[in-house]
Amino acid sequence: MSTLDQLYAMDRSEAIALLRRDYSVFCSAVEEVYERYPLPPIEPDDDSHSERIVTIMARQLRESGLTVCRGYFTDPEQLESMRQLSRQVRERADTLDVTSEQVLDPQLQAMLWPRMMQGQNSRASFAASNLPPVAQSICWDPLFEVVMQRAIGNRTRRIIPAVMVVDNLLPSTAYEFQWWHYDRLRNQYKVMVLLDKVSPGNGPMQIVPRTHRFQQDRRIIDFACYAAGSDYGDLGYSLYTRYKPQTLQLTGEAGDIIIFDTRCFHAHGRPDQGERMTSTIYYNGLDTPLNRFWDDFTPPGETV
Repeated sequence: MSTLDQLYAMDRSEAIALLRRDYSVFCSAVEEVYERYPLPPIEPDDDSHSERIVTIMARQLRESGLTVCRGYFTDPEQLESMRQLSRQVRERADTLDVTSEQVLDPQLQAMLWPRMMQGQNSRASFAASNLPPVAQSICWDPLFEVVMQRAIGNRTRRIIPAVMVVDNLLPSTAYEFQWWHYDRLRNQYKVMVLLDKVSPGNGPMQIVPRTHRFQQDRRIIDFACYAAGSDYGDLGYSLYTRYKPQTLQLTGEAGDIIIFDTRCFHAHGRPDQGERMTSTIYYNGLDTPLNRFWDDFTPPGETV
């Protein structure tokens, strides 16, 4: 009997306890998920230019954990309206003095996050179903869903955005503006839209490609996170120094988009030369074999 079959035959609480204490069982189970449900190849539907672009992006997202499309949003009024929304987020965070706890702002109809990173990051999350009109067309752009569907090999289930997070970052003297981390054990995608020019000096997103795969260090990292009951993983200093030379700094122009798997190691760079504004759309309801496995074996009251 395979490890997965053994786990599903057990009482659920006993299976979870076994996964949390036995590294070999944990790794065997996750590897079996990938082996039992192999992903189909990503091929274009036709010879059109749009299909070629979608195919390239989906392959990059699956293999490397990220893909970039330059100059995707080109309407200057749309981008300027989003920049104004980003500045509003900072103004409201200043007005409401958001410090240690999230605050629901009735004016923005958004949740303002606690000030992080020496107070230099202002962030608000908007429910995708209740976005300001200026953000609707960006959040619900059809390209995002098509690329993600191809990447996860499931073209029949809708992929719906959960929230849009709007950031306003100001220059900081912090050594590392945000510590290196991955978001969750589950498959989750984010789409980051650059609202202004992002250079090495104003805090680009930094990602280590291919670290979303369950191999090498990821095996023990995922086990430790699951065993400890945490859905958010900060990297230890030794891992940080080992992977930093492989980092991609995702600089670009306003209108560029970055789609990435949040299992990849990533962090904001430190802005030291100017303001940086972005909007990021979260997709956390992906129907994948790995997520179905975690649905079955997530400890009660926790997230993974």
